[in-house]
Amino acid sequence: MSVVRFPLIGERALIDHVTTDMLVVSNQNLCKHVTNVISGKTKKVFPNEVAMRGSECIVTLGGSYPIEDVTSKEQGYTAVSYDNHFTVYDPDEGKFHELALMGETRSLHSIAACDHFIFVAGGFDSFSCAVNTVHCFDLSDGTWHTMPHLRVSWSL
Repeated sequence: MSVVRFPLIGERALIDHVTTDMLVVSNQNLCKHVTNVISGKTKKVFPNEVAMRGSECIVTLGGSYPIEDVTSKEQGYTAVSYDNHFTVYDPDEGKFHELALMGETRSLHSIAACDHFIFVAGGFDSFSCAVNTVHCFDLSDGTWHTMPHLRVSWSL
């Protein structure tokens, strides 16, 4: 089969469907091809420097949410799914706009905006381990940058 056609659905729903489809998951070559297509998608590049002052918006990035999972119910815990989507809600339009995907999933992290940069620091990874990484999204060119790690000292 050279072409697979899907009904018109959102990009996120399509990726979720393709990456969980048993036909794709069970075929290593097909899985590699799908991964290359998803990771090779061009990022949105903003033509001019983006100034957030005066523009009210709500930024969401990452997070976690409980999912229904038979195995976890039987074992007595709640399964959790982690996210890496970076979206902005524009109240004037009443719409969400997906800007990018962060390179890793995380939850319970901190986000700060400064000029045309969005900083994401700390939090927990999908294994519920604390992370000390810091990433910066540059709104002027739509790229992620890795920043120096947080200095964390653990004391009990």
